[in-house]
Amino acid sequence: MKKTLLFLAAVAFSFGSAIAQDHIIDRERESTALPASGDPLTNDPTFMIADHFKLEGTTEVDRFVFYGFTDDNALATNTTGVNLLIFDSEDSELDPNLLAPSGIPSAANDNGAIYSFINIDPSDVTFVNTDSADREDGSTAYFYDIVISAADIMDDNEDMILPTGDYWVAVTLDIQNDDEYFFWNSNVSAPADYGPAGYSPNEEVWAPVHAFFTGLAPVNAMAWSLWGEQTLSVGDFEENNFKHLVQNNQLLLTSDVEIDNITIYNTLGQQVASETINSTSSSIDLSTLTSGVYFSKVNVNGQEKAFKFVK
Repeated sequence: MKKTLLFLAAVAFSFGSAIAQDHIIDRERESTALPASGDPLTNDPTFMIADHFKLEGTTEVDRFVFYGFTDDNALATNTTGVNLLIFDSEDSELDPNLLAPSGIPSAANDNGAIYSFINIDPSDVTFVNTDSADREDGSTAYFYDIVISAADIMDDNEDMILPTGDYWVAVTLDIQNDDEYFFWNSNVSAPADYGPAGYSPNEEVWAPVHAFFTGLAPVNAMAWSLWGEQTLSVGDFEENNFKHLVQNNQLLLTSDVEIDNITIYNTLGQQVASETINSTSSSIDLSTLTSGVYFSKVNVNGQEKAFKFVK
């Protein structure tokens, strides 16, 4: 069985703005107790770890950095592929008071992920060996920062955009040597909202990740960082009482102030509709769009917001 590491990445569409280097999510390496291993992604679901995160504003992603360690001092050379998934949130099947990823870890097109990159070339991912430590058994642990930059994985210099909302990130790293493991470090000081989740292919359900490892105490989060720019806070649009609703093949928009325009994109980042509004309300015809997830960029009184909707 190949060992895998879970990561993250996302696809989106170009808004054409430069990215400031803001540290939006900072979950430092605080524990080495949590292993993240499993089979490479196939069309059948497999074990995977996903970490929950919440964005308070539309976020233009610059890079993700994931922290872990391995016995392999040549991880970049021995990695054959990276799989990156981002899921929406839904109520957990095990506990309605918890959230869980709204999809399954597989390489199939219908895995439910908002963004799905399968078998990314390792040359598009940066492996930084930051330190090493001797173990009591005489072996050596090599600590790595795994850097995934939007500019390296996006097509045609498109920006990576995540609208306001709850998400789960999961990434697997396929290592050539079956005897090598990569351990995704954990974080114990992040807010304990939902904690990381693990997917059981046998029971077909997401569960708290500590349930999969004997003797592992609950952890608050995985160790990783998100750098980028939050282009608009939720409060800015709430002050304008902006609302959107999909109903009867129409995207209904209302605001206390004038809505300037809207552009709609599919999950490949392709523009599928655009309309100038210049009014406090509008109805956008969606009848020509196929069923699925879409993103929109809307300008209200000179402010910009991205949100997703399902037709």
